[in-house]
Amino acid sequence: MKIESKRVAKAIAVVLAIIAGAGCGTMTGTGEERELVSSTPISADYDLPTVMYGCWQGSIDGFDSITPISWVGNLVSKAMKTTYTMCYRRRPQGGGVLSLANVEVGGKQATVVSFENHVTAVNVERRTGHLRNHVVFEQVGHLFFVIPISAQQDIYAEEDVVMQSEDLLAMTGQQLVRLNGKDIATMTFHGDFHRVPDDVKS
Repeated sequence: MKIESKRVAKAIAVVLAIIAGAGCGTMTGTGEERELVSSTPISADYDLPTVMYGCWQGSIDGFDSITPISWVGNLVSKAMKTTYTMCYRRRPQGGGVLSLANVEVGGKQATVVSFENHVTAVNVERRTGHLRNHVVFEQVGHLFFVIPISAQQDIYAEEDVVMQSEDLLAMTGQQLVRLNGKDIATMTFHGDFHRVPDDVKS
């Protein structure tokens, strides 16, 4: 009973933090954390290797590390699973564009509000690329399992991708997460993405 009470209390604390905008105890963060969301100009925007055209789906099954920025960051679970479906398609004017077709957090569907991606480096021979992106999505939870609560997350990420086979794209990276406009934590992660049919809308 005591263990269950602690779990309920932790869940309520997370929801209350969402309602409050996660503002209590927010800190500025280190220089590395600020760099993830800096306005440093991007000198060039490249195209990923053409072998990466198509749609890819994969999961971040858990974070490799979590560095809290606010007290809410201490409540983030390392085991939280996030599934992404992304598509790299040709543009009529040439080159390609990466879009985010679907996001699921903890097995629940999230609504992608916006997605901006830049390819800052590529190596065609090694089939690698470095990405810098910003995704905004919304997800609805329930207070006391009844009252719907909507939360908006901004994720600023730096990622390295390498195509290990025709059907496997490996990714490693780090990200800064903002909840309702407040920085809560930075994370490092890795995941494998597999090719899926290019019939998803994005």
